[in-house]
Amino acid sequence: MANPLYGSNKLDSLIDKVVDSQAAYAMTATDSGDGVSTAEVKEGLIELRVNDLGSGENVTFTVPFDFEIQDVWLIVPNGENVTSKTYTLQNGATAISSAMSGATDKARVVPSTIDSAQCIFRVGENDIKVVSSAHADGNCRIYIKYAIL
Repeated sequence: MANPLYGSNKLDSLIDKVVDSQAAYAMTATDSGDGVSTAEVKEGLIELRVNDLGSGENVTFTVPFDFEIQDVWLIVPNGENVTSKTYTLQNGATAISSAMSGATDKARVVPSTIDSAQCIFRVGENDIKVVSSAHADGNCRIYIKYAIL
């Protein structure tokens, strides 16, 4: 059977749509310190890659679409743990999660609480913020399971 996309503009159109959708869901990160953090949006999951977040620093991620947070967890990459380090996920200045420990190497950490009243995000109204406790620079990955509103 012949490929219906071969020799047509359908394939180009499909590729353009994929590229456009990825750009529409791009999140930018602004670090308050010297770290360079990034984010990747996938269907139903946002990965925040927090790098070199120092004592009392934070990183703010723009919200590219309206969504509701359903779950949050943190991974401490191999060799990236910092004694007594914690990370808190916030909606602007208000905590969404309780502090999550970054002290154990290769740990998967689930916050003990998630404030459902802070889990709604709207484009142009709120941003996601990751706040670090005092202590040395640390790295983590925060995963956010979400539903589009």
